[in-house]
Amino acid sequence: MNQNERIDGEYKQLESEIYNYFLKNNKILGSIIIGSRAFSYSEHSELSDLDILFYTSHPTYFLNNLEWINEIRKVKASHTITIDGLPILKIEFIDGLKADFGIYLYDRKGLMEQLNKHSFFIHFNTYFGSNKRLFLDKEGILTKIFKLLKS
Repeated sequence: MNQNERIDGEYKQLESEIYNYFLKNNKILGSIIIGSRAFSYSEHSELSDLDILFYTSHPTYFLNNLEWINEIRKVKASHTITIDGLPILKIEFIDGLKADFGIYLYDRKGLMEQLNKHSFFIHFNTYFGSNKRLFLDKEGILTKIFKLLKS
């Protein structure tokens, strides 16, 4: 097994751990994996991180503490940036793997209203093209968004 295959396996394991946490957490309604690790684990460099967007009714909880992410895997370092109004929590885990979490507020006021709140999501296809994968969709909101993006 070469270095890239080993790292790919580690990221697949991290993805599984995140999925299991998201599935049992009732504050998380859905998530999407974007970027180079969205589909093929062979079309990226070993430096590629895991990029996840998720919808929650409690974004402040996920932005203001690291308890939740430490339940998935222990954190070495973190910081938050903002891209086009969307907070991105950048995490480095103690094993060196990295993940970026884009955190969207989902307030159940309607899909189009939510889409219009963040120009980042409106330009989703421009930013990520086909490099996106539905990860978890508890209420069907992300399935609706994916359908809109295809039309």
